[in-house]
Amino acid sequence: MISIQKPEDLISISLHNIFSYRKNEEEFIELVSNWNKKIVIHIEPFYPLTVIFDGNMIKFEIGESDKADMKVKLNLQTMLDFAYGREDPLLGVGEGLMEMEGLGDDSDLMVRFYNIFMVSMQMVAAEPNTNYFELNKKTR
Repeated sequence: MISIQKPEDLISISLHNIFSYRKNEEEFIELVSNWNKKIVIHIEPFYPLTVIFDGNMIKFEIGESDKADMKVKLNLQTMLDFAYGREDPLLGVGEGLMEMEGLGDDSDLMVRFYNIFMVSMQMVAAEPNTNYFELNKKTR
């Protein structure tokens, strides 16, 4: 089982919702369990957020970690284009739509990032009317 820290800000709420969609899925659990990486996500025009995979816990830290294993920077429209399939995330790196630092020769890092972040985002975007965050479900 995966635990996800309670979100406290806009980007954390979004990622919490995206990850929660798959947190009981066996493939997702295998991807994130004991990955022990720090990934900085900077969605412009917002702020950077460090996502910490620690054992079976996913935590969020506002700002950039100096000890990040990987840094990803993209704008909000590009993220939505990736989620809704209007752009290919893998081609987007080569086209400059998404900047990635820290990959080096570690192809596993890129594959896991894609399968954890991008695939999850695409799954949630496929059902936008049922996969969203609600603060107060009684207002619906």
